[in-house]
Amino acid sequence: MMSLHNEKNCVLKTMTKYNNSFWLISVVLFSTVATMMITAILPAYFKSLHLTYEQVGRIEGWSAFIAFFSKFFAGICSDRIQKRKLLVLLGTGLNVLSKATFALATGFVSIFAVQVCDRFAKGMRSCPLDAMISDSAGKRTRPYGLKHVAFFIGSILGSYITYKLLNNTQIGIKSIFSIATIPAIFAFLIASNKLKDAESKEEEPKVSPIFAIASIDQRLWKLYGVLFLLMFARFSISFLGLRSISFGTQVASIPKIYILYDFSAAFAALIWSGLASKIRQGLLFKSALVFHIMAHCILMVSHHYWMLFSGIVLSGVHAGMSQGSIMFMISSHTERYNRATAFSIYSLVAGLGLLLSNRLAGKLSTIDSSLAFLGGATFCAIALVVFILLEKKR
Repeated sequence: MMSLHNEKNCVLKTMTKYNNSFWLISVVLFSTVATMMITAILPAYFKSLHLTYEQVGRIEGWSAFIAFFSKFFAGICSDRIQKRKLLVLLGTGLNVLSKATFALATGFVSIFAVQVCDRFAKGMRSCPLDAMISDSAGKRTRPYGLKHVAFFIGSILGSYITYKLLNNTQIGIKSIFSIATIPAIFAFLIASNKLKDAESKEEEPKVSPIFAIASIDQRLWKLYGVLFLLMFARFSISFLGLRSISFGTQVASIPKIYILYDFSAAFAALIWSGLASKIRQGLLFKSALVFHIMAHCILMVSHHYWMLFSGIVLSGVHAGMSQGSIMFMISSHTERYNRATAFSIYSLVAGLGLLLSNRLAGKLSTIDSSLAFLGGATFCAIALVVFILLEKKR
């Protein structure tokens, strides 16, 4: 009888984990729809405000850095208090407020402030949410892939909604900013009503942030170095939109660029989730870097629309493959007590890399819009070589 009771409890815990994974992925989906509705139209909004490439680089660089900086502290706090849901709620709540204030931005200073606040909100929820997915996933690889599938599907939906509103209605850009609060509210409601923190074991102590950082696996620190180099090849997607505008793309058609990018990424993430348990993560990660180098090279020399679209597709494939690989490699080298801390350190490394890369991309694009992609291909190739050398050494 006791055995039957224990088996029932085990089944219930498993069902709770799967259920929690579903709601976590739903939060990712709706949050991304809200974000992408705004991101898809930002290059056009930057253009309407007469911002220079260098100013765009400052906005995107600092906002990315703030996002990853807030991820760092949210991740450490998450491991310290072991209350991941609280921080996810705070991030999704701030996300609603930031989306509502986008329509108030009228110049460089105000759009800079709003974008930074929006990225701060994203950072607050990201690491705790990733850690919750890892807690629910256990040794299964599929939830990591499905999380990124949801992310890219959300990006497609957000871009598509913006495209339809711009082309089939009289709604302006600022109205789209206001409408974007609706999916953000859905994400907050799901997070507040459906998410649950994983049950921690009694013998599992709440460790100090210093101990959590000090206990990070040495191999993980080396991976962080590779990822820092990679960030110089992953500057903001806004530069893709600006590159397409240089080809004469109409403002209302810019969301199509993002739909193509995110569709490619979602398809690649779905393929990754099926291959992740069968093929070494190192091989999948290296393949993703090769696709990214090819994408940058094509975007650099492109002079026809088909070349531009090919570069965008390959760039999306890289994003879909690499995100799941990075998340799984970090998770596989950590324990539950320092898992969010490991994600937060990655976020800080990535944020610093993106800050520098967006500033560099902005300066290079001021000279010629193709030069940013030359720099991206170079840094991606360096990251690939370093990763291969680290694998051989190990």
